[in-house]
Amino acid sequence: MKKYILKMTALCAAAVIMSSCVREPIEPYDYSQNERKTTLADITAVNNLAAALTRHENVYVTCNLNGEDYWGFGTFQTDEMYFREYFGASEESFQSTIWYNGDQWFMRYDEEGKPLLTRHWLAVNDEEKRRDYFLPGRTEIFYNLGNTDTQIVTDIRDDVDGKNTFNVYTRSPDSEVQAMTDKYDLHNTKYWFATLEHEYTLDKDTLEIEYDYNYLRLHNGKKYIYYTTLVQYDTLPPDYMKMMTASIDMTADDEEAEQKTVTIAYEDGQEYSIQYNGLYTVVPYVGTGYSLYTDPAGTAKFEGEIPYENITLYALK
Repeated sequence: MKKYILKMTALCAAAVIMSSCVREPIEPYDYSQNERKTTLADITAVNNLAAALTRHENVYVTCNLNGEDYWGFGTFQTDEMYFREYFGASEESFQSTIWYNGDQWFMRYDEEGKPLLTRHWLAVNDEEKRRDYFLPGRTEIFYNLGNTDTQIVTDIRDDVDGKNTFNVYTRSPDSEVQAMTDKYDLHNTKYWFATLEHEYTLDKDTLEIEYDYNYLRLHNGKKYIYYTTLVQYDTLPPDYMKMMTASIDMTADDEEAEQKTVTIAYEDGQEYSIQYNGLYTVVPYVGTGYSLYTDPAGTAKFEGEIPYENITLYALK
């Protein structure tokens, strides 16, 4: 088992930290006599999504927030797909989203509890899909981590349960906290003076994050949970993801529904076509710099959902 000497260096500037700085910068923390030293930047580098997916088949991150109607979300990701579901999101337009069979699908429910599917049809080539739609939609492992250069390490401790983990405690400068406390939001002025604290639980061998507990600490010493993040690797897909893909397949392949053909024609001669049966909504997306029109001359711009009919739309620069 590899072991590390963990060294967190952080300067507590009195003008920024004021009275809430917990302690002086930490001395090197020894796990063994090895030469290895690890910084907060190293931990962040290990725990970004691209790096994690070079070591694992999938990453499943669940984040639960407190004090709001929007309670949290779970994101299951591989190198070729991602799925996101929302927990208790009564105010969300979409309850879940998934990158599935080359397009992005959304599922929400009507007032009677019937699932409603929306397909974002990406009428572009595979390279553009990945670059312009897939990669920007990914969710990083750390939720709202921000710039690690501004986090101040306040303590490092071995896990008291005897597991192969250790805990790193950090806080953020006061000047970077107010925007975050707006999300917690009870519109109470006392939260304007809160600081953000993280408690990271990390694997000693790999530096991979297992938990991130985030708190709001008031200057009177009281502390409130803000959100908790759990990270799992190489796990089974969540049940709701399996239910959503089954619903997509069943709806898209309904043998009793009449199929309509939709075509998007680019001015350079490229064409993309799909068939759809009207049991779900289709919103088309075209390449960067193009707009959709209902006529090849570009006199009538098209926006919104595709009507349930045989139709050709024109992508013009």
